[in-house]
Amino acid sequence: MKNTAKTIVYHKVADFAIWKEIFNVLSGLRFKAGALSSEVGTLHNDPSTVYIINEWKSMDAAKAFLSHSDLAINMQKAGITEKPYFLFLVKNNFF
Repeated sequence: MKNTAKTIVYHKVADFAIWKEIFNVLSGLRFKAGALSSEVGTLHNDPSTVYIINEWKSMDAAKAFLSHSDLAINMQKAGITEKPYFLFLVKNNFF
């Protein structure tokens, strides 16, 4: 079985509703770039910290999308107030 690639991104936003609107607009680009699924939410004790968990066709697809210049531009439009943190995960199916 092939290993799956996942990413977790988290960052602060000025307004979740505005951020979510732009996140939704980018969904087509995300899935075209190789995203298989997407989950978003906020920390329970800090609603201005957003998390995104994506599963990707490959780690290369994830890295390409997350480093794309259009993403950085849209993140600014979405009101991100601090540098985002990116975690790249590989699920190893040993069992």
